[in-house]
Amino acid sequence: MKSVALAGVFAAVFAATGAADPITLQTIPIRVTGGAVTVTPGLVRDGPPEAGPRGRAVLTSSSPAFQLSGSGTARVDCDAGCASGEEISLSARVSLRSGTYTFQGQSVEFDAFSPPFGSAILELTAPNLFVVPDSGPGSSVFRSTFQLEGTGSVDAFEFPDNPEEDPTPVVLFFTFEGSGTATGTYQFEEENLFRFQDLRFEFADEGAPVPEPGTMLLLGSGAVALCARRRKNSRLQ
Repeated sequence: MKSVALAGVFAAVFAATGAADPITLQTIPIRVTGGAVTVTPGLVRDGPPEAGPRGRAVLTSSSPAFQLSGSGTARVDCDAGCASGEEISLSARVSLRSGTYTFQGQSVEFDAFSPPFGSAILELTAPNLFVVPDSGPGSSVFRSTFQLEGTGSVDAFEFPDNPEEDPTPVVLFFTFEGSGTATGTYQFEEENLFRFQDLRFEFADEGAPVPEPGTMLLLGSGAVALCARRRKNSRLQ
């Protein structure tokens, strides 16, 4: 039976074998349970200055038999400011540019720009919409359920039964799904713009109860209200 190895020597073996472009191994579905994605503000720009600020994202996942951790950039509602009366959701698109996959009892660090190449793209979507309150002091905290969809990849090698044969370079593709509770903290800053301070997507454990519907908590006011409201495509940009 052939085995797939995840190791930090991918690049060296690949160079030594002179193998052609990697082939694709079957897609591996992963249900993410436990862990969280945390997004905090950061002046991370994917393009020119007018692209605006982006969040800094950190992921720690502790699903049984599979773990994924990493960091990268995130696009979120109100990353560049929202006005009173606008609707927002606790949703984010996260691009993990570096991190670690732990799979089949082995671990491999990945990076979008150096071997072993790898990446992950996560879409965290909350169905509840919230209305940005009138400008005022203090922070607003929103809570909602969310769903995860995502893909990831990492370079690997498949070793044949015959030790005399060269290993075959492959790409492991993962698809992710999961759900849980999202909590977002926002506050007004200059020019009455509503900006996010922190977003946390907490993955539910297996068998965990369904989270409560979306709610908004105004810190400092005491008021509680219900409100209406992947190898990187060759190289991750």
